Amino acid sequence: MKRILVAVVALTSIPLLTLSLVWYWFTPHKHPTVKLAEKGDVQAMYLVGVAYITARGGGIIQHPNVADSIFWLRKASEKGHRGAMWTISGLGIPDEEKVMWLKKGAELGSKACLIELRNGYEHGMYGLPRDPLLAAEWQKKVRAVSEDELRRQGYVIPPSK
Repeated sequence: MKRILVAVVALTSIPLLTLSLVWYWFTPHKHPTVKLAEKGDVQAMYLVGVAYITARGGGIIQHPNVADSIFWLRKASEKGHRGAMWTISGLGIPDEEKVMWLKKGAELGSKACLIELRNGYEHGMYGLPRDPLLAAEWQKKVRAVSEDELRRQGYVIPPSK
């Protein structure tokens, strides 16, 4: 009787184990960063957005996709992420939205956004008028950003001589 019971358990558990392994193998699993982004983590939203525009996705996503990148960068920008505001401005969004994100990023102290706005007014880009006075005004704001703030934003400042 014991042999029959052992045989039955073995014969039923092997197919169940095989079936569960096959199911696990073919079911797509989300990267922890994507899970965090879906829960509302701003930095994770930014990282997922950047992953969608990189060649390999940084191990976070499988296939690059600009539309998904814009989706996640827009969500991060709406929550105040300065890097996302600058990054989304370089993607295929309308000029009005691009200028809006650049201005919001500039208000939050993003030097990259300040420089991009200065360039926009200097060269008449993004639907902005070519205006040397406004470009000079934005250049003053660029210079006003302290070196400590730039370091916090990730810029490498060469040592002074």
